Order: sequence, then structure tokens, then C-alpha cells
Amino acid sequence: IASTRRDIDISKFKLEVENEINSVRLYDETLKTIDMLRQRDMKIGLISNLATPYKKPFFDFGLDKLVDEYLFSCEVGCKKPEEKIFRIMSNRLEVPLSETIMIGDSLSSDFHGAINSGMNAVILDRKNDQDITLKIKTLDEVVRYI
Repeated sequence: IASTRRDIDISKFKLEVENEINSVRLYDETLKTIDMLRQRDMKIGLISNLATPYKKPFFDFGLDKLVDEYLFSCEVGCKKPEEKIFRIMSNRLEVPLSETIMIGDSLSSDFHGAINSGMNAVILDRKNDQDITLKIKTLDEVVRYI
């Protein structure tokens, strides 16, 4: 439904989005974990359901240069937990779904989406409050699942 009002002030919304984007920080173990995986000759991909304005920190932190492939749902026309987005990543990395592992913090989008697509998956449960066996509390724990 289109609004016919022309006096809507979106500056507050823009400021909230900007403040949220500026508050994004990498977890302490992120770069160390990427380096550790690189040393093991692992291919690294990132799949995100972020909307376009929220992609900025990914590039600002230089993560686009540290991963082999990245997919943003807003660019590929599908999102997690849809099987298609996992298949696209698998194809881009040239690694069969059955030989990949998805690490994510959403049980439905990341974990179940990956499992239902034929990937392996581990949930990133920083608060340790999810009742699931295949989980890690920090990214650097991923090594035990590789």
C-alpha cells in the first residue's frame, strides 16, 4: 500500500539504522578462526539474510577479502532456510553439500536449513541456552567438528 503523504520524516529511521550499523563489532575470535581455517586449506563461505543497508560492516571489516564466497539473500532472490541458497553456496565453493558445514546462530534458518539442504551444521549458541548437541559457544570451537 503506497502512502500518499509527502510529509513523512524518515530521518529518525535513517539515524537508527546508521547507529545500529555503527555499533556492529567483530567477535574477538572471528579473525583468528578464519585464519585457523585458512591454515587447514578450508574454503570459507558466508550466507546472510541481511538487508542491503546492513551489509556495510561486512565490507568495512574487510571480511569480503577473507572469505572465498559470500551470498546476501537480498542479492540472490532467496534466503535461509531455503535449500536454494545453500545449493548456490555449495556450487560457488565447488564443494558438495555433504562436505560442507554451516555454522550459524539461528536454529531454524542456519541449522535446520542447512541440514534439510544436505549440509552438516553446528549451531553457534553463545548463551548456551539451546537444547541441541551439535553446538559451539565461540567460533574457535568449530575445529572439533572439522
